[in-house]
Amino acid sequence: IARMRSLIRRLSEKQRVALVGSYLEGRTGVDLAELLGVSPSRVSQLRNEALLNLRDWLDSEPVWSTSEERRLT
Repeated sequence: IARMRSLIRRLSEKQRVALVGSYLEGRTGVDLAELLGVSPSRVSQLRNEALLNLRDWLDSEPVWSTSEERRLT
């Protein structure tokens, strides 16, 4: 959970608001669009960009720290 929080903090402000607002706060695209000053379709784009960024970051970073790897081998 801490790792995901850290990655979410790396998102742009608008991507973070779109992602968190949609999935954690249950806000509508129209509501988020008004909050961000963009169109509802742009909110969808921002949310998708955020998800792609998170996926890329998760794929590129090791799951375990070095000390955890040593314990498992």
